[in-house]
Amino acid sequence: MFGFYSITPFSLLLLLFVSTLALSASRSDDEAHSKTAMLADVLSSFDNVGSLADVLSSFDNVGSLAPGFRPKPADAPTPLAGFYSTAHKKYKVPEMDVTNKHITVFYPTGYDASTTPPFRLLAYAHGYGGGGIQTAPAYWEMCTALASFGYVVTLHHSCDLGCTKGDGKRGFDDYYKEQLKAIDFVSGMVSEGGDPAFANLDFEAGVGVVGHSMGGQATLFSSAYNASSHNIKAAVYHYAWTKDFPVPTVPFLSMTSVYDDEADAETMGRAIFNIEGTENLSRGIVSTSDFGHHEADILGFNPLVPQFTAAWMKVLMEGTMEQDGVSFEEMIFGSGVSSICGGGDGDVDKDMCEIVDMR
Repeated sequence: MFGFYSITPFSLLLLLFVSTLALSASRSDDEAHSKTAMLADVLSSFDNVGSLADVLSSFDNVGSLAPGFRPKPADAPTPLAGFYSTAHKKYKVPEMDVTNKHITVFYPTGYDASTTPPFRLLAYAHGYGGGGIQTAPAYWEMCTALASFGYVVTLHHSCDLGCTKGDGKRGFDDYYKEQLKAIDFVSGMVSEGGDPAFANLDFEAGVGVVGHSMGGQATLFSSAYNASSHNIKAAVYHYAWTKDFPVPTVPFLSMTSVYDDEADAETMGRAIFNIEGTENLSRGIVSTSDFGHHEADILGFNPLVPQFTAAWMKVLMEGTMEQDGVSFEEMIFGSGVSSICGGGDGDVDKDMCEIVDMR
């Protein structure tokens, strides 16, 4: 989840404001300025927060955006740069839950359509408290990075603290259906044609699903219940919070952390990996030793997570082993220093890093 904290749009903006004042010894001044500029740019694209973006852009020596969370290790591996520039568009989609009707789509730009391989779709599900106005700022870095590797990424804003139910209350039992609705939305946009966000998308080749925390549970449900109906080919669960363990039917990667105090690595992350009935699937688990529950969002973003998420999708969804000198197969199934269990994802718990290749 984005947190068990009750994060409202106002409280998140306040948190972001206070966060920018925290210094981090592991970041250079250039990195700090870059982070501040990114945040100001993100906030300025949303309604009623322009003034805050202006305030943030005036601060110097701004470091960590994650006060109170484990500091980023200074010797962490350098993240891979993606292959493409990116852009984003926000759509209002009537079929989404009444809590919020918007979907933000991140997509690659600056490519030559005559020589560029078709892109594939990833449907990303936010965590608890990560919906509404805070959705795109919270997952901006994640979705932008994923798009840079050649993916069209949907990020729905609905169901911040749960989806509406018939009794007027909110819950997450059917939250996964928002992820499926996002896939349906893209299907319709592709059929209509004319939108540059989907111009190079091969929708018919299949899609991937990814989600964080409560969105990780949603992704687990989507990959278990609706893989066939929505042509889902692979899944990645980012620090999934769940107490239900349906059987996925597609290759999946469970990413967790020994320092996750919200979605326990053993009873949730490993439990997903060990779901009975997945023995014939390619699957993986990786538990980092340097980060925590918020590796996927702005509160503790780990810039290594997108590249291994993309690598999983490249190999298991697309069958792309290598691109532009990057061996995705080595990143996932190799044992070298660039591999997910060999050091490429930073310090990992060796007892909870395992990749099963059933291709």
